[in-house]
Amino acid sequence: MITFNVVTTYSDSLFDTLYNACSADMDAGSYPWHIFPQITTVEQKKAHLKAGFDAAPFMFTVDEDGHYLMLNAGSVTNGVFSWYLGLIGPNTSGSKSWLYGDDYVNARNAFWPANSITNINIETAGGGTALYDHLESAKQAGTIPFTVYEDVTLDKVLITENEVRYEL
Repeated sequence: MITFNVVTTYSDSLFDTLYNACSADMDAGSYPWHIFPQITTVEQKKAHLKAGFDAAPFMFTVDEDGHYLMLNAGSVTNGVFSWYLGLIGPNTSGSKSWLYGDDYVNARNAFWPANSITNINIETAGGGTALYDHLESAKQAGTIPFTVYEDVTLDKVLITENEVRYEL
């Protein structure tokens, strides 16, 4: 059974396992490493991400019968969850297809209102990256229970990103 849990800490083992499971996607563009040119080694990347997780006022994990699938961080203000960071790993079968399964969808759909979350903002690095493509795929599959009400491109000095906003 998949469960979501609000946490205030995480173990190095949990972080390392999930980091290793998604570092290739982050290096392929899902995380904007190019705006941090001084961060080049795996150790520096882990330290950078851990600093972000540690500073986040809201964190949660997703697990399936004790096997961790996700570690996520952000902030919640007036019901809006601004999703800053997420590490995503495979299930015990080695697949990330659990993201589209009923068990995950039902647990996720119960988690948001249980934590007074009514909207979600996610910044992505745009099409062709794992996160953005997952969100589009989930939207097309009908497994995202909320409406995308804005998908805008934000021009910033060093990065162009897409912000996807969901209203529950």
